[in-house]
Amino acid sequence: RHHQLLKQPNSILYLGRLSKIKRLKLLIETLALVDRRGGDFILNIVGDPTDTDKDYLISLKTLAGPLIVKKKINFLSGVNHKETVDFYNQHQLLINLTPSGSFDKVILEAMACESLVLSANNALRNALPSIFLVTSDEPTHLAEKIQAILKLSVEQMDQYGRDFRQYVMV
Repeated sequence: RHHQLLKQPNSILYLGRLSKIKRLKLLIETLALVDRRGGDFILNIVGDPTDTDKDYLISLKTLAGPLIVKKKINFLSGVNHKETVDFYNQHQLLINLTPSGSFDKVILEAMACESLVLSANNALRNALPSIFLVTSDEPTHLAEKIQAILKLSVEQMDQYGRDFRQYVMV
């Protein structure tokens, strides 16, 4: 049975608090580029801003406006820890652009659920094939990575998903 078939096709997840260090502006700009190139995706941004970051959320929604209208980006409120697994299981790809130096456990949680991850964290450079590593802040670079991952076959996604789970469980 293909684990990946349970996941929504071309679905991308961002899960975590909404703050500038997470570089969501870069993610939204990148997906606007993917959209202009005719790429198919749905990004669900799941999380809440801290009290000081409320303006940041407004600016993200403004930036994402055209893609929100097209139903390609959705902003969802934060969920409790028990519910996060459901989100990992529904999405093909978790994207986490937090720079190296602060490690997000959501990356490992998603990998444990056999979700594919695209990460900017150097701590994973030995664990992940290069297709899953962000090495530049250029939206064009990021767009190519996202499109390459979403073009993988179900079999390839399954294999990577199993490898990722294996990596986390060891």
